[in-house]
Amino acid sequence: ILPKKEYGDRIRYGLRAQGLQASTAVTANDPSMVFTYGEFPTWSMDELIDAAMNHAHGINSQASNEPIHLLDLGSGCGRLVLYSALTRGTAEKPWHIHGIEISDILHSVANQAVDTAISEGLASKDDSSSSLHSSNLLSLHLGAAQDLKEVLSKAQIIFAYSTVWSTNGFSEELCAMIMSGEWSEMLANNCSKGCVVITTDRALDPKLGWELVDRFDVDNREVLGSTGFIQVLR
Repeated sequence: ILPKKEYGDRIRYGLRAQGLQASTAVTANDPSMVFTYGEFPTWSMDELIDAAMNHAHGINSQASNEPIHLLDLGSGCGRLVLYSALTRGTAEKPWHIHGIEISDILHSVANQAVDTAISEGLASKDDSSSSLHSSNLLSLHLGAAQDLKEVLSKAQIIFAYSTVWSTNGFSEELCAMIMSGEWSEMLANNCSKGCVVITTDRALDPKLGWELVDRFDVDNREVLGSTGFIQVLR
């Protein structure tokens, strides 16, 4: 659906979303970094989500037919949400996979990928979402995360490929770069208690209610490896 051979095209879409040329240099705190496009390994995301499931205690107590809500924050061209919708869940315990993307360019590419999945018989579509493997649902949302409170509040697990997102500097206590308040506070204000958030190479600010419950290194060839942080909103 999103073949490896088209990776270069997707990177170019990402640069267009940032309003950049391939040779443009930007600083770490440049506002356009929020539009940075990258492709996190599917197998590394699987490792992190599997670990996050150990801390998503509300999932075990919900009704068996209620879907598990997973959100990819900054879903880009839809690669990870499509992968998750096609590989997670069972007919008895479906998942509802959500993607939030602020760039209309990348959101459009993601919708085209869903249309490809439908044309290949991998999905069907209704007015608000697409139905995929094992009764899973997939919903793509265009806009800024802070404007999509309903989506954030439903999410039980959130994945964010946050490696280049802005920070407030290094925490000696956590031995990690701390994500800026723009993200730590926005998520704390909009997510439900018990929500598990996975971030990469930056941790959420514990002063805002985020408890770091696990961390480990995973493969990420784009940056020669990443550290995944698993945090629970208390």
